[in-house]
Amino acid sequence: MAQKDVGRLAAATADEINLAFRDIWGTDSNWKTVTGWGMCGRVISRASQRILIGMPLSRDETLLEISQHYAISMLVGGAIMNCFPPFLRRFTGPVIALRARYYQARFVKKLTPMVEDRIRMWETGKSDVPDDFLQWMIPILAKEGNEQIDATRIALRLDREEILLGLREECSRVMAKYGGLGTREAVDELHRIDSTLRESMRVSDVAVTNVFRDVTEGELDIGNNLRVGAGVRMVLPTQDVHLDPDNYTEPRRFDAFRFSRPFEEGKAKGEREIITKETLTFLPWGYGRHTCPGRWFVAQTIKQALAHLIMNYDVELVGKSVRRRALLNTMVPPVEAKFRFSRRANVDI
Repeated sequence: MAQKDVGRLAAATADEINLAFRDIWGTDSNWKTVTGWGMCGRVISRASQRILIGMPLSRDETLLEISQHYAISMLVGGAIMNCFPPFLRRFTGPVIALRARYYQARFVKKLTPMVEDRIRMWETGKSDVPDDFLQWMIPILAKEGNEQIDATRIALRLDREEILLGLREECSRVMAKYGGLGTREAVDELHRIDSTLRESMRVSDVAVTNVFRDVTEGELDIGNNLRVGAGVRMVLPTQDVHLDPDNYTEPRRFDAFRFSRPFEEGKAKGEREIITKETLTFLPWGYGRHTCPGRWFVAQTIKQALAHLIMNYDVELVGKSVRRRALLNTMVPPVEAKFRFSRRANVDI
């Protein structure tokens, strides 16, 4: 999904995030204790499905559950695949993929009737067709033929009152100016929210290494009298890059406004480093030609979700923070971590 397309989706995702929080998190002010991974995942899944397949299936609980199981199966399967040497993957791959294929088949079966109906709508030239990714793809495919950030984890980092107040001040100001967060212009002005998310991605990597590249032929001179031969896979140590004191001041400290503060204080030079911008010192999206193409949609949706959460709920971590561990190259998310939340009084956003 190209950067130019995400702005038209802002109203739909803002609407769905608002409804999803109300349906899943509730609107009463009583404190509730839940598992953070699942609660946040359900909100983001609904917002994503609203854009990908549209209503009413985007709110179908069975379909949402299937899609979540499929995503987890793909993630776990990919990690297991990397345990095997390349020459064995053609044999182990089909077996490892069985679970993901099962959920894929269930998803396709449930989605097929709606896709067929959408194709008929397009063929008859109806003008009132839904504006979602599925409908965009139909004419393209007819012509041509056959991407942990999560908002709750970020909110739990905002334990310092000045950070939370700063974010709420920005959200209130921007929402008052634009009448909500239903436009790209409004979301783009959430500079502190953007900085908070970028900083969380920096200190909470989803992988130990990233930016995989294979030497395909000849030798590659990487300097310092080091040469790499054909067939060698090279990666960048993203965690070490993100925690390098030569790249960041106090790199192990979570500084929510690290990327927005210099611009607010008038000390910044050059282009603003927003969440979607990859650099040699910020590599969660990859780097170069193969940088994640869906990062603009992901960033826009997560910014809306975090802003909504901050303005409408108080969140507290239950127990001690769980130390994340690595499974091969993947940093395992704290899926069992719990938090308490309560709807803030006198809010209706």
